[in-house]
Amino acid sequence: MRKNRIGYLLLVVTLGILLFFFQKTYLLLVIAGFCLLAVLFGILLQRDKDRIVITVDIPQGKRVGKNVVMTIDAAKKGKLCVAGGMIAEIELYHIMYGISIPKKLILPLSGDKFHYEIPIDLEYCGEVCVRCNSLHISDLLGLFSVALPNFRQPSVMVYPERINLNVEIAPASIGTLQNDGYIQNRKGTDPSEIFDLRDYIPGDDVRSIHWKLSGKMDHLVVKQASDPTHFQIVLMPDLACGQMEEEMTIKQLNTAVSICAGMGERLLEQGKQFYMALPTMQGLSFYEIRSSKEFQDAMYVWMSIELPKTEGMGLKYFITEHMEQYFSKVIVISAGRYLQALDGLDGKIGMTIISAVEGKETLHVKLNSTCDVVEIPVEQDKKTVYHVLC
Repeated sequence: MRKNRIGYLLLVVTLGILLFFFQKTYLLLVIAGFCLLAVLFGILLQRDKDRIVITVDIPQGKRVGKNVVMTIDAAKKGKLCVAGGMIAEIELYHIMYGISIPKKLILPLSGDKFHYEIPIDLEYCGEVCVRCNSLHISDLLGLFSVALPNFRQPSVMVYPERINLNVEIAPASIGTLQNDGYIQNRKGTDPSEIFDLRDYIPGDDVRSIHWKLSGKMDHLVVKQASDPTHFQIVLMPDLACGQMEEEMTIKQLNTAVSICAGMGERLLEQGKQFYMALPTMQGLSFYEIRSSKEFQDAMYVWMSIELPKTEGMGLKYFITEHMEQYFSKVIVISAGRYLQALDGLDGKIGMTIISAVEGKETLHVKLNSTCDVVEIPVEQDKKTVYHVLC
């Protein structure tokens, strides 16, 4: 646009020089016409601005490594006079890994319908937001641009690839759980609390009958107390995005997310209920996982927040908050070789660290009496089943 303005100005200046030397009336009229044309284009472009409504859409979810098509539609509320193009400066912000990829789009405004399809490569797991930094329309001559309201911020969730895991959970034998485990923080965990009401069935304890409510409903209603559930396993992704400039580190992070998803699915398939612990700026956030729906929700939350800059924050929170008192086993998911000090948990809790590393074979190493490390290669064979003993 700057070049168009300079070219237009040079044209007017050239005409002015010719007018100075030749003193021709028609040259003066041409110069005046060019000046009026520029003013008219500026005024009409302001009018066109109010006649365009921009909407952006993007599919809700895709697998990593695929591509997605973002659609941009410019709806007209009237006939456009001088608008000739649209300039959008956007960025693809990958929340989980903290990566921002800028893009500049120059789109023509021609015809009755303005519909554009922009392909986007999905190389990273987690939520990807499309941020609009600026949005302008320009006139047909490219002399002026007018800002449009930024469109809403669409996003797409990029899910990890599936990984073939065979998980075996060893019986818990380390430590003594405080209060028999980590109790659900939800309605129904107090045995003295009424969790539900149901109709009386012959054989029910008469002491459980809700006499007041039964009198109002003209039939017997029984108070059903809660049955608190305890969790002995905690699944904790402990990743960091401090070295995102290395291509292999990105592969390691993507593979680690796949491992975390696979571990949760395998645990649920075996009937193992567990907690998922997510490191945040305020400490560990715990999510009860009793079903695939709850696990999917927890994974969605995790992939919608930025990873810590330094590795091992989850384990540090775990030790600081003395969470080993409430669980018998912690499964840590890591990217790269796990270099955190584990002495503080030796002998107190069973620990398995599963790391996504560069290599060709799965490696199983015992660090101490209660901690094992399993290394899974990022370059995986789709037909290979990776065995993990926790």
